[in-house]
Amino acid sequence: MKNTVTRPREAGPSLRRGPRWFRILLWVLLLLNMVMIFEFSSKDSVESTAASDAVLARPLEIFETIRPEHARDERVYWWFQFLVRKGAHMLEFACLCTWATGLLLSYGVRFAYPLGGGFAALYAASDEVHQLFVPGRSGQFTDWLIDCLGALAGLVLVWLVVRHIRRRRKERPIG
Repeated sequence: MKNTVTRPREAGPSLRRGPRWFRILLWVLLLLNMVMIFEFSSKDSVESTAASDAVLARPLEIFETIRPEHARDERVYWWFQFLVRKGAHMLEFACLCTWATGLLLSYGVRFAYPLGGGFAALYAASDEVHQLFVPGRSGQFTDWLIDCLGALAGLVLVWLVVRHIRRRRKERPIG
C-alpha cells in the first residue's frame, strides 16, 4: 500500500472566496463598465468630439491663462484632446480589468490575473471592431494597445491591493 501524505493547506491569509455582497458589487461594476464602453464607442465622430471637447474646455482655459502665448494654438488643442481621449481609453480598461480580475479572485479562480487581463484585452479588441461599424469612427490597433496598457494598470492595482490585504491579514494577531 502506498503511503500518501497530504499536505495541509498553506497556512496564512488567502482570498479564496469573497463575501457574496462583494461579488455582486463586482458583477454590477463589471457589467456597467462594459455597457459604458459600448455606449461611448457607439457615438459617431461628431458626438465623440463634442464629448471630449466638453471635458477639454476647462483645462484648456486654465492652460491658456498660464501660458497666454499658446492661446488658440491648434497643436495645444490637439495634445490636450489626445491626452483626454487616450487617458479615457486607459481608465475604462483599467477599471474593466480591475473588476474582472477582482471577480475572478473572489471566486477563487486559478490564474485570475492572466484571465482578467485576457478578458479585458479581448473586450478591447471587440470594442475596436465595433468602432469599425460606427460612422466616422475607426478601430485602431494603437487604441487596442492603449486599452491593454490600461488593463495592465488595472492588473497592477489589483495585485497591489491583494498583496496589501494579505500582508495585513498576516500581521493580525491570532486569538
